[in-house]
Amino acid sequence: MSLTENRWKAVPAVRANAKGLKIRVWALWGVLLFGFVMGPLAMCSVAVSKPAPTPASPGPPTPVLAFANSVLNDWLGGRPTTVPLAENVDPGFGFGSEQERFSYIDANLYNSSSSTVDDRVVYHTTYRLRTEHGLYDLSISSTPNRAGQLVLATQPTLIPANVLPGNVPPVVPTVRSNELPEGVQASVNRWADAYAGDNQDQLRVLIAGGPETGIYKGLGGYEVKQPPTLTAPVTREDGYLYVRARVVLTDSSTNEFTMSIDFDLLITQAGTSDARVQAWGVPGSGPTLTPFINNTAL
Repeated sequence: MSLTENRWKAVPAVRANAKGLKIRVWALWGVLLFGFVMGPLAMCSVAVSKPAPTPASPGPPTPVLAFANSVLNDWLGGRPTTVPLAENVDPGFGFGSEQERFSYIDANLYNSSSSTVDDRVVYHTTYRLRTEHGLYDLSISSTPNRAGQLVLATQPTLIPANVLPGNVPPVVPTVRSNELPEGVQASVNRWADAYAGDNQDQLRVLIAGGPETGIYKGLGGYEVKQPPTLTAPVTREDGYLYVRARVVLTDSSTNEFTMSIDFDLLITQAGTSDARVQAWGVPGSGPTLTPFINNTAL
């Protein structure tokens, strides 16, 4: 075998051929051009198909929210709560033993606010409950005790959705009274009956005023089995009186579910036989309640 033959065997003919080298150069340019054109398209397709970023998970709940969540779970579960309590608060929420739980589809945090009562801050945490009968707002009120520990300030308040006051009016100075004026208990009794059964016509008659449009909405489906318990009557400088009312309600269809809820009620013409409930709200709202504020037209 000659040296020339060894040289041509060591290098394949296609590499030693000038025409073959030209073909390889054009092929290389074709690959680069394809990558230049298709690269951005591929990136665009990746960007389009990329899933939306997952929202950052919320941080740990505040002590007030964690406290309210615990109360909510106990209330919805129909069991006594284990959280610390203020004086005269029923840990069993007025539920009877072995009774049905409050019937609901889901519950979600809706709103949180605070008010000041007797130089003490009260936190109001409101949950929106979806039920077969409509939407309701359950408000849980908590406050720090002298040791700084959160306690359940009152029984939770249950109000039809969208009738809780939105904008908080200014606080009206008050003068505390230890006596319940004449006519107040009777007016609250009538209001509680109409509110429990969602008797909107009766509520309008009892309130006697306000916008001609709109309605005053009650709970519906409940009965009051005993007169509401009234405490802490307070006369404001504008002449209105507000009072804390604990109302015990029973499911009117089964008579198997009972609960107690608290309200602040605004009373006009207290001390007369024509005393009337003019507004209601969560415990602690008494200093800011205004007449007819529960009318849906406002």
